Amino acid sequence: MNPYDIINPAQLSIIGDDELIEIIGDTPKAIKGPRKPDGWDECFTLHIPSNPRDPDTKIHNGTLNINYYCPNHPDGNVDMDKHGQVVERLIELFDDNWPKIEGYKISDWSVREPLGPIPVTENPKGESYTSLRIGFVVRKINSEVI
Repeated sequence: MNPYDIINPAQLSIIGDDELIEIIGDTPKAIKGPRKPDGWDECFTLHIPSNPRDPDTKIHNGTLNINYYCPNHPDGNVDMDKHGQVVERLIELFDDNWPKIEGYKISDWSVREPLGPIPVTENPKGESYTSLRIGFVVRKINSEVI
C-alpha cells in the first residue's frame, strides 16, 4: 500500500475545506512529511509514522499524523481558540470519513488522539502545534487469508 494514497486525499481535504479557510483566514498550507518548512508560519504537516502489515492477513494497521502549527499571541500565550476550532474541524473532516484506495478496503478509520497545543521547542513563546492521530485498518482486496 502506497502511503500517499492516504496522505494525498487528506492533504486535499485540508486545503479545500471552506471552514478551515474561514478559521485560518487563508487557504491552508499543508505539506507531506513530518517537518514544517522554514518560513511557514501557520501550516499543516501530514505523515504516516507507522503502518505495520500482517504478512498472513495482508492487513495494514497504521496511523496518520496531522500536525497544525500556529503562531502564538504576541505576549507568548498559545492561541487556544484557534487551536480548538481547527482540531474540532479536523475531527469533523476525518472521523469515519476515509479515502477510497484502489485495490484496498478500509475497515477502520477514526480520530484517536488529538494532542496539544504543544510549544514548538525551537520557539516556545512564538509558536505551538496540535497533533491529531488518525488510526486506520486497511486490507488488500482479493487477498486470500489462509
